[in-house]
Amino acid sequence: IEVRCNEYTGRTPNPNVPWSAHEIAADAAACRDAGASIVHFHARDPLSGAPAWDTASYASVIHSVRARTDVLLNPTLGASTIADPLVRCAHIPELALDPATRPELAPVDLASLNIDPYDPVARRFVAEDLTYVTSVRGLRHEIAAIRGAGVAVQAVLWNVGSCRLLGAFLELDVLPPTVFTEIILS
Repeated sequence: IEVRCNEYTGRTPNPNVPWSAHEIAADAAACRDAGASIVHFHARDPLSGAPAWDTASYASVIHSVRARTDVLLNPTLGASTIADPLVRCAHIPELALDPATRPELAPVDLASLNIDPYDPVARRFVAEDLTYVTSVRGLRHEIAAIRGAGVAVQAVLWNVGSCRLLGAFLELDVLPPTVFTEIILS
């Protein structure tokens, strides 16, 4: 069982979303006690909840979680908030330089998606031009950087096209013959 503990959710819809390294670690330990084995997390500014992309923020979360529990760690690559795939995965090789902060997994989204949040109360989209673009070239870079750092790639499958791309990457040896996958039903 993988827990996605905070994504980009704010505290207005959910006051319990963990932002700080301590809060993420407490949730990771509670989820481990409930049976989870993997924690996917987004480093966040502990006061505002804004995404934090610096390696030190990720390292702080990893240190805090590992001090409390033995879950496997799967930090985000930033998804739609970082357009450049070269920048999107830069923290993974940096974290992997230190065995104490090397994550076990790193997710690679094998899809481009419309990500416009829908507000059912107002019956409107919050924005109408948000897309998450993952090109084949960008995905090859992310996968090579993650694998080169000694971290396992988690191929995230969002739709049928994701599954087809996974098959092509396996056929081309972009991914190893045994690969972790996650199917998202959202």
